[in-house]
Amino acid sequence: MLKGLRVGGFNVPRRSVFLDTSFVIALENRSDPLHNAAKEWDRKLQSTDVEFVLHRGIVLEISDGYARKARRAKGIDFVRRFHEEDGYRVETIHDDIWRAAVHLYCSRTDKEWGLTDCVSFEMMKRDGIREALTADSHFRQAGFVPLLLESVEPA
Repeated sequence: MLKGLRVGGFNVPRRSVFLDTSFVIALENRSDPLHNAAKEWDRKLQSTDVEFVLHRGIVLEISDGYARKARRAKGIDFVRRFHEEDGYRVETIHDDIWRAAVHLYCSRTDKEWGLTDCVSFEMMKRDGIREALTADSHFRQAGFVPLLLESVEPA
């Protein structure tokens, strides 16, 4: 069950935002063109009641990027944060999502969407998540809002 705010006697569900690998890259890499936008989104969303949703494929991509010894501690910090800190939800890729993602990947030969993106799209669709912390324009092509490519002001 999602945590939420209590407003006027009613539970208001948390805002769920999908967290993509490209957001972490932009946030961590000072030379990334979207570094400042990522920092601003991180600051603004961390100060609100937001649930960051990602799946195990995203955790794999991020931790693989930090596999070298010199960067390993940072990778471990991310893995622990995603699994232990409040405000993050790491989803398992169940068979129904996997099958739908493979179907999407195979059927959209007109797109350059990766299978990991297709898993993300199917999961977001299932959970009713419209916004993604991403710099990947493929999310826009799939009908979602890629926040790093939008105004820095949260909707």
